[in-house]
Amino acid sequence: LDPCDAHLLDSSLPLDIADIQVRTNLLHEILQARLIRHIEQRIEDMSKRDHDSLRWTEQNLGRVSSIMVIMGHMKEDIDIEQRIEDMSKRDHDSLRWTEQ
Repeated sequence: LDPCDAHLLDSSLPLDIADIQVRTNLLHEILQARLIRHIEQRIEDMSKRDHDSLRWTEQNLGRVSSIMVIMGHMKEDIDIEQRIEDMSKRDHDSLRWTEQ
């Protein structure tokens, strides 16, 4: 995020990059799970499950997640703080595992 553009953000949004990254990763996981569930439950024809539009959607979920978090379109829920804490711990544990 360019500091010159910080005024474009809602003042209630966290400007901490680490917090934005954690929230983006969490939202990306949620959207990816929803997309997979949508494909499995709603698209009966197996040949259509690999359609270009679905691949494009999957490839761009990370970008969409980032934009949604930065622009404040991520709805907070009751469990969000616990999910963020769990995700941070999981990310930390995976980094520790790769360093060994």
